[in-house]
Amino acid sequence: MTEVTASRRDHRAPERRTSTTTWVIRWVLVGIAAALLFLVGWVGIRGLIAKSELESALPLVSDLKDDLKAVDLSSAQGTVAVVASRTANAKALTSDPIWRAMEIIPGAGPNLAGFRELADVTDDIAQGVMVPVAGLADTLDPAALKPVDGRIDVGLFTAAAPVVSGARASLETAYEDIQAIDTSGAIGQIQDAHRQLEGMLGPMLPLVEQADEIVGMLPTMLGADGPRSYLVVFQNNSESRSLGGHAGSWVQVNVDDGAIELARQATVSELKTGGVPVIHLSADQLALWPGAGSDPSNVTMVPNLGLSAQTASAFWATKFSTQPSAVFFIDPVALGYVLAAIGPVELPTGDVINSENAATFLLNGVYLKYPDPAQQDAVFGAISKSVFGAMLGGSFDPKKLVDAALAGGKEHRVLAWFFSDEEREALRSLPFSLEEPVNDDERTTFGLYINDNLGSKMTYYVDGKVALGQAQCAAGGVEYRVLMELSNIVTPAEGPLLPTYVANQAQGSLRVLVTLYAPLGSTYVRSEGWDPDFTPIVRQEGNYLAIEERLVLDPSQTKPVNFILKGPDDNADRELTAYVTPLARPIPVEETPEFTC
Repeated sequence: MTEVTASRRDHRAPERRTSTTTWVIRWVLVGIAAALLFLVGWVGIRGLIAKSELESALPLVSDLKDDLKAVDLSSAQGTVAVVASRTANAKALTSDPIWRAMEIIPGAGPNLAGFRELADVTDDIAQGVMVPVAGLADTLDPAALKPVDGRIDVGLFTAAAPVVSGARASLETAYEDIQAIDTSGAIGQIQDAHRQLEGMLGPMLPLVEQADEIVGMLPTMLGADGPRSYLVVFQNNSESRSLGGHAGSWVQVNVDDGAIELARQATVSELKTGGVPVIHLSADQLALWPGAGSDPSNVTMVPNLGLSAQTASAFWATKFSTQPSAVFFIDPVALGYVLAAIGPVELPTGDVINSENAATFLLNGVYLKYPDPAQQDAVFGAISKSVFGAMLGGSFDPKKLVDAALAGGKEHRVLAWFFSDEEREALRSLPFSLEEPVNDDERTTFGLYINDNLGSKMTYYVDGKVALGQAQCAAGGVEYRVLMELSNIVTPAEGPLLPTYVANQAQGSLRVLVTLYAPLGSTYVRSEGWDPDFTPIVRQEGNYLAIEERLVLDPSQTKPVNFILKGPDDNADRELTAYVTPLARPIPVEETPEFTC
């Protein structure tokens, strides 16, 4: 028994050891599997939460771009705290040691690493750009530009400048980081998020760069480095000029360390030089626009904003020996937008001008009610003084005023030219400049400039539309057609009743010159429907071929007229656009596919 039992024990001992080893191995494997499940679960749950945080934060990052464009930092301030919290959570959830360790796993690693890097950059944007910029909402809000006792606190912008510069540097670094991230091995969702974030940062970067330059420049513009003067020229589109209208009322505004004053007003008649030019113009320019450079009412006749500003400055300096730092042009339609922020103003004549009636009264009603030019000048001078008085007294809604200025700029009714190259460059993103027509592989832009040719106020009665067409012609090359349809809305019954100052004895007929700036490298073919008694003027104006035609419209008459051009190449797929002189009512522009050679 003893030997048999011992023998059995000897046989069972290895079995027990094998069983124990197997049991240990099983439990080790179970433990490893559990640990892996835990790690996967840990990373997975944290990843889902982080994904939710980022998905809710990214649209708000995009909203910041819109707020910057609209100069609405108060709106940005309301969402920045939420964004910063969410991006900070996403970064924390994806930066712990377990997450980083899991990045070495084949297959999952590129996804985890890409997600973490995107979360890092998004949080950098929130903490380094959005938070500090939103913190300046009270400083850089339009309300900060509201004068108190005729003065703007320049120190607010001096203090804000380094904060904005820091935000710009953070955004530039974030953009470099996002471009350096490699998500090529990640799943499509992460690649899409990468592209989305890069696509948002690209357009945001120039906006922050511009904000940095503008904020840094504002103290100088407000006279922190010494006194300055600005010239404001009020145009009247009822007697149209290429960039707006007859320059009838002029105002000089002085600034000195934030203190602003309306220094001087003048009428166009006070600035006349007896026909002596104040600026040199070429023979081609004078052939197209006679009277430009020698009559202050024509300062925007040549469609070049820099030249118009130089001409206005020259007339002002000739009369008052003052060289302005910048020239602003504004028309009555834009003035109506401004009055929406200021409220109605009552003139010494008893007339009440508001946002609803400003354009109609100043473009037409004033001439019908006050036939004496001296009375008209008094009205224009009074409204200039009233508007500036309200602004200097702080009697306006700052947000509405900024909106009014931007709206006027987008319609080319508010224009500004700073004579300092640095200041002009800093303000380039604002809609107050006027670039020459753009021509490249993607887009062709025409310039259509309308000038009154009757010495009247009749372009108030012009309505119209423009259609642009292009076609590949059998003879080779592309032809462009620029079709204008212009109407005289005066009725035959109304025409004879118009005052001489408005109609210039034309009984309600009107006459305009239309100058086309043709695309670079194009050739003039023909024009159709214009005044047969007028010989087209074709000249080279700088880089552009300029073609000028004349049109006469009797009361209630509508005429379609066009220009035909041969394009510089055979590309018939460019987007066609046009700048058209802003009149009392907009002239819409459309591209039409109906044109055939």
